[in-house]
Amino acid sequence: MTKTMTIIAVLALAGLAWLGLGSRVDAQAQGAEEPADSGTETVASYDGDPEAEASWVQREDERLELVADVQRDVRTEPATHSYPYRVDTEPFTTLVLPPRPAPYTVPDLLNVAPDTVTKDVTGVVTIGEHVVVARGATLELTSDDAMRIRLLSNEEGFASIVTIGGTLVLEGSESTQLAVASWDGDGPDETTADGRAYIRASGAEARVRNVDVSSLGFWSGKTGGLSFVGNESPRDALPPLVEAGSTDSHAEAERDTTTASPSGNFGATDEPLRALALAPAVEVYRTQVTDNAFGMFVSGTGPAQIAESTVLDSRVDGIVIHRDADGTMLSHTEASSSGRDGIRVMAGSHAVALLGTTTNDNGRNGVTVYADALAEGPSVSGSSTSPFSDHRIESSVAENNADFGIRIHGGDSIAVSHNRVDGGRYGIAVSGPAEEVSVVGNQVESVQSQGISFWDGVAGAARANSVDGAQIGIYARAADAELLANTITDATVHGVSVVGTATGTTIAGNEVAGAGSSAVDTLRAEGAVVSETNDVANWSYGSFFERAVDFATTPLSLMWALLGLILALAASVRIRARRAGVRHPYEDREPLEKLTPGAIEPQEVRRDETASGRHTDVRDEHAESQWFAPVFADDDANVRSTR
Repeated sequence: MTKTMTIIAVLALAGLAWLGLGSRVDAQAQGAEEPADSGTETVASYDGDPEAEASWVQREDERLELVADVQRDVRTEPATHSYPYRVDTEPFTTLVLPPRPAPYTVPDLLNVAPDTVTKDVTGVVTIGEHVVVARGATLELTSDDAMRIRLLSNEEGFASIVTIGGTLVLEGSESTQLAVASWDGDGPDETTADGRAYIRASGAEARVRNVDVSSLGFWSGKTGGLSFVGNESPRDALPPLVEAGSTDSHAEAERDTTTASPSGNFGATDEPLRALALAPAVEVYRTQVTDNAFGMFVSGTGPAQIAESTVLDSRVDGIVIHRDADGTMLSHTEASSSGRDGIRVMAGSHAVALLGTTTNDNGRNGVTVYADALAEGPSVSGSSTSPFSDHRIESSVAENNADFGIRIHGGDSIAVSHNRVDGGRYGIAVSGPAEEVSVVGNQVESVQSQGISFWDGVAGAARANSVDGAQIGIYARAADAELLANTITDATVHGVSVVGTATGTTIAGNEVAGAGSSAVDTLRAEGAVVSETNDVANWSYGSFFERAVDFATTPLSLMWALLGLILALAASVRIRARRAGVRHPYEDREPLEKLTPGAIEPQEVRRDETASGRHTDVRDEHAESQWFAPVFADDDANVRSTR
């Protein structure tokens, strides 16, 4: 029996170790499964109030719809006159700037709304209500008129600047930036739970140059801080409000309980109003954005250009390119230290180019691109089932992001070239369905799992890349990939690994160095072609001792070893017990019978006392009756006899 238990314990320990080794090899060979990041919208670091902030977004939509409805009713006389007016919205009122040829400036705002727009002795301008710029109007805020602009934002409410078809210009100079921030009376507003001041350019042109924007926005992209959106309600940005033939001398309208009244008179002009181009344009140049909810948000604008700008410490994403922003270009721009992604390109736009961008230290990915189709079939929205195409990421840097350096979901004609990725879990990863994907000339260093990855339905090529320090240099799963002329060093599991159906996959001309299971792994692949031109001379499989130490020091192996040790100890205790024989649990105790005469009858005690000459008195008899007679609480005699 002893031998049997020993054999069972040894076999169990060996089996558990084999399972641990198999689990380790399989998990590493597959590079750990693809993280479930596609579609997630949560940000662990966002400390706002979801319910309250979503409610504020809805209230802002309703406020702007109301302002648009009032604009429809406003008429001025003559047609060339323009009179700003105020709409009684809550908790802050809304100042509307109707169309006129000359731009509105800081002095104009101070003149028309002295009770809500103030300037202190240091030149700081504080805006204490919402400002809406109507179509045909331009609001121009420059450092020539104010070095610093504060948008009031506190527990009572917040101010905003929104264009509805109008043009927005925020501009500093090369030597003096214009600073725009929220203000709660003591400093920037750090709380988003009750809403926060924001800027939105909607449906027309926007130019932001040499500006420092900070601590703006909350919850959604369009209220996220600095946003550029197309003509998406309110009321599709409305046509110009000045109508020839009007006879009212004052702008006055009434809808429900909301009134519009003149806020000031800028005088008449004979210059005719000019129609704006239908295609809006956005330009951001040498601008720094800090601590916005969303650093910058672009949607529906057509081509936008963001150059030589920096976006830091965004609470959600740094820069978001949403839908209908075809041709948007980000060049030499940084988006770092965001709660989620540095740069995020959503499905819905074609030909977005990221050139020379920097995305470091973000909470999830450096760059995320969604280029997959908006629908897989008939849908309520009627969206197309075609993927989006022609995105480019070139000469960019992504360092120390938590998950991916560059992450791409689907698309056609996607080019990722000459970028550098350092740190994080994954380097460059593309998931399908995706066609004509080109990953060329990139440098990936010090990632934890896979350097370059093609997952599930990707057709493309990875050529002339260098990967240093990953578990798996290049990994392809169920992909049609050309893996050519790549240089892989210090891989710790596989240099190149191909898994699943790989018809059309070619592995050729790669230089692979490292130590691990295999230089080129195709054991789980079907149809992959491995050329003899791969250089694996510098790959080491390691000695038996090195592999054993490597295996024994993994967390999974330690867990299995601990379980095996428990089994071995249990078997050892069992064996020792059997060798020692069965012991009585109370063998070190003596029974009472050995220490006393045992139980005796009272008569025997009386007999012994008589024989020895001792006298037995009445009390002894009473004592004897106490021992044998029942005692009743209601029997006085018996009670006395027991005393």
